[in-house]
Amino acid sequence: MNQTETIKIRSEFVNVVLTEALVEAAESMQRRKETLRQAHPEAKALLREYDQREAVITDLLKQLAAL
Repeated sequence: MNQTETIKIRSEFVNVVLTEALVEAAESMQRRKETLRQAHPEAKALLREYDQREAVITDLLKQLAAL
């Protein structure tokens, strides 16, 4: 295996690992939001913060998919 192939394999591996981590983070964020909505419907500021974090995660996933 030459250096180019090694770099390509490592890059693909990193993309897969990052994608999995981001998907897990997004799913976790969804669970937290739902729990918060049910337990504290008045917590709109925190829900907005979670929405912003979720948007960042979604954007990162789109960027990874474009690579």
